[in-house]
Amino acid sequence: MAQSNRPELRADLGLRRLLQEKLARRWVWEAGSAAKANELAHEINNPLQSLTNMVFLAQQGGEDAGLYLREACSQLTALSELVRKLLGETASTQ
Repeated sequence: MAQSNRPELRADLGLRRLLQEKLARRWVWEAGSAAKANELAHEINNPLQSLTNMVFLAQQGGEDAGLYLREACSQLTALSELVRKLLGETASTQ
């Protein structure tokens, strides 16, 4: 117990505590970043999947092919806007 009063030991314990807190904050930040990346992947994948489906249906021909192509263009525009928005948010946080 008498050793805990040594200044160098207290400094070492204080440094260790600071490093642990720093690691804990980094872990929380990384977990949040991973969750955000997962959310963004879904936000991009959903309209991309819809776009893929519309192009496939348009390729089948038929009287609705034009409708499917117009919907595909709409989905592509929405996807482009989403990516631009995400890039803007990324640039503003850096």
